Amino acid sequence: EKYLEDKKPYLNPEFKITDMARDLFSNRTYISAFINREYGVNFNRFINNYRLKEVERLQAEAVQRKQKASLMEIVIHAGFSNYRSYFRAKKMVKNDPVFVD
Repeated sequence: EKYLEDKKPYLNPEFKITDMARDLFSNRTYISAFINREYGVNFNRFINNYRLKEVERLQAEAVQRKQKASLMEIVIHAGFSNYRSYFRAKKMVKNDPVFVD
């Protein structure tokens, strides 16, 4: 969690489990097993949760600064590759909320 919060690698839409394993000097099998055991989700869903939180943060920041930013622009800045992947991730959390703030 510290790695993700400090480095924010999930902002890169191309971020993969192998990137995380490399950065943490581990391997993808261990990282995957850890995320599954501790959070009960796969890597992609785990990372998309961070991206969804980033969307919320960016929206709140835009409102606070009275800036106009399209949702599409915010979604891309949060690390989603497109609006469709954002919508799927949001729908998945809505239907089965795993993470609680």
